[in-house]
Amino acid sequence: MVSYYKKCPYCGRAMEKGSIPPGRYSLKWKSDYENRSSLNYMFNFDKRDVKLSSVWGEICCTAYLCRVCRKIIIDV
Repeated sequence: MVSYYKKCPYCGRAMEKGSIPPGRYSLKWKSDYENRSSLNYMFNFDKRDVKLSSVWGEICCTAYLCRVCRKIIIDV
C-alpha cells in the first residue's frame, strides 16, 4: 500500500512518501556557497553541509516523490 502525505509544491498532486537509504557511501548535500574555503568544503567545519544518509545506518532521510513532476522533496 502506498502512503501519500504531502502535496507537490510544483503541480499540487499527492506525493509518495519514501526514504533515501544509505548505499555503499554516505549521501550528503554540499553547499556551493562561493566564499567557502577548501577545508570547509572538504571537512564541513562551517556546518553548511547536510548528511542525508550514513553507511552505518544511523541516518536515513524521509523523502517525498512526485511521479508527475519527477521531483523529490527531502525533509532534513
